[in-house]
Amino acid sequence: MRSRITAAGCVGLGLALCAGGCRSTGPQLSTAQPLSHRVEAQQLVARMQQALTTAFPRNARVQHRVILTIARRQFVFNGHLTIQATGAMRLVVLGPMGRVADLVADADGKIDVKQHHPKFRERWVKRYIARDMQLLCAAPDSAQLAAARTPDGTLILEHALPDTPDVHRYTFGDNGATWEALSVYRKGRRTYHAVVEQTRQFSGWNRAMPSSLKVQAKQYQLDITIVDVRPLSVATPPDSKGASSNAVLH
Repeated sequence: MRSRITAAGCVGLGLALCAGGCRSTGPQLSTAQPLSHRVEAQQLVARMQQALTTAFPRNARVQHRVILTIARRQFVFNGHLTIQATGAMRLVVLGPMGRVADLVADADGKIDVKQHHPKFRERWVKRYIARDMQLLCAAPDSAQLAAARTPDGTLILEHALPDTPDVHRYTFGDNGATWEALSVYRKGRRTYHAVVEQTRQFSGWNRAMPSSLKVQAKQYQLDITIVDVRPLSVATPPDSKGASSNAVLH
C-alpha cells in the first residue's frame, strides 16, 4: 500500500479531537540513532514491515465498531472492511441512518466512493474515512523507509511521503515484531496519532492482531474495536444493507 495504515480500517477508521493540533510527544528520529549495521538494519526493517503488513492481513474480512468523538459529541458506527490478496480494500460504514459510506481503495491507493449518505459529503468520506482506512490498514511502500532506535530502545520506522510535507512515523515493540503506534507529522507538528491499545488472536489465525485502537486527529477522536477477523473463504456474506446484523465498524 502506499502510506498506511488509517486510515486504517482498519476500517474507515477515523476521527479525534486535538484542539489546535497535536504536539509531538512521541519518539523523535532527531534523538534516535540510525541503525548503522547494514545487515541488522535490513533485518529489522523487514521485520517491522512484516509487522505492519500482517497487522490487518490480506484475504480477510474485518468487522468493527467505532466511537467517533467530535467536540464532545459521540457517534457510533458499525461495519466491515474487506482486504483482498492484491491489497485492494473495500470499506462499508453503517450508522443509525443506514449506510454512511461504501468506498474502495485499489492496490495503488486510488479511492472510489461507491456510495455515501446525503448527510456525509463525498469530500468528507475521502478526506477522513478513506485516510483512516489507509493509515491503519495499509502498510507503507517498502522503499524510502528509514529505521532508527531511540535511547530507550524503541524502534522507529519513518516514511517520508513524496510530494507532500507529511512524515509517517511507526513505533514497534518486541524488537520490531509488533506494531504499537503511528504518528503523522507535518512540518514538525504531529497531526495524527494512533495507538494499538490491545491485541487478540482471532479464530482462524495463528497470530495476535490489533483488537483495540485509539486515534487522535486534529478534528476528531476514534475508539476502534475490532470485533472479528475472518479469512475471506469463511467470512459471513454481507446482508442487503452491506454488513451482517452483528457487524461493527468504523
